[in-house]
Amino acid sequence: MLDRFPPLDVFLAHNSPWDVHERDKDIHQGFEAFRNYIERVQPRYFFHGHQHVNETMVMGKTQVVGVYGETELDLDID
Repeated sequence: MLDRFPPLDVFLAHNSPWDVHERDKDIHQGFEAFRNYIERVQPRYFFHGHQHVNETMVMGKTQVVGVYGETELDLDID
């Protein structure tokens, strides 16, 4: 699905990658295409909502950030 999507430093999406920040196994499942993109491209940051969590995890070189409500971030972008 995202095979031709260009490389990014920052990816902003509504939903999370598959098996990341999932709260249950129905409407709050992440997308496999996002996970595949992160594994292939390794963007610096991947931000998502939908799961209503404020959590960060690392996948390879990518910081996956779940954002809920208001969040202030200081990004290290060249």
